[in-house]
Amino acid sequence: MEQSIKIEKILAAEMGGVVHGRKENFLGLGLMYYTLSYVMKSNVNVCLGSGNGLIPALMRQAQLDLNLEQSKTVLVDGNMPEKGWGHPSFVKEDGSIDSQHYFIKNWDCEIILKSTKEAAKHFGEGEIDYLHIDADHSYQGAKADFYRYIKFMKRNFVITLHDSTIEYSVAKLVDELRDNSKYEVIEFSNPETRQQWEKHIKQEAKDRSNLQMDDFSEVPRQTWERFGNGTALIRPKW
Repeated sequence: MEQSIKIEKILAAEMGGVVHGRKENFLGLGLMYYTLSYVMKSNVNVCLGSGNGLIPALMRQAQLDLNLEQSKTVLVDGNMPEKGWGHPSFVKEDGSIDSQHYFIKNWDCEIILKSTKEAAKHFGEGEIDYLHIDADHSYQGAKADFYRYIKFMKRNFVITLHDSTIEYSVAKLVDELRDNSKYEVIEFSNPETRQQWEKHIKQEAKDRSNLQMDDFSEVPRQTWERFGNGTALIRPKW
């Protein structure tokens, strides 16, 4: 676990404050992503969206600690700052990958710099053990990613869906999945954070298709203690 704590310290400056419940030496939900990959002995991890590589690094580190020789972690991340979500910190202005970036230097993750829709053709049915969704945060985008990739999941899969407290968007999808008889949903979040999101955006478009990164600054960060912006864990219901 020392390696995971090292990841958190070095990337903290690039994370822009509290992310995944991280605070100083506290990993928050970052530890959960490592643990899920570890206890599942996951051979194939896929992370949709990251920005700085923290989550795929944690997922990959679990595989390395288990010496899973045939394992891999794949990061799908679009370099599309015009969408309002910035661009990966390990991508240079000319679109090339920065070989000196800490994430690139220390973890041999496969990187697909494409939209989640375009990247889907790289995966096959029943291939993925563990999927983390943190890309398009609109309701339609998050829903499309979930149902687009569900067919690639193994029978005993785990999916984590980040930013589960964003009302009318990711939170709406989580509510729908909770009511779906096919899935079990466990949400790690602070209900006050969701209430703050509802208050902030209740007058705006319900599908949140125009959600911008700047909107995060409007949500009081004190409600992000421990859980950050929330993560929902989804498993098949037997």
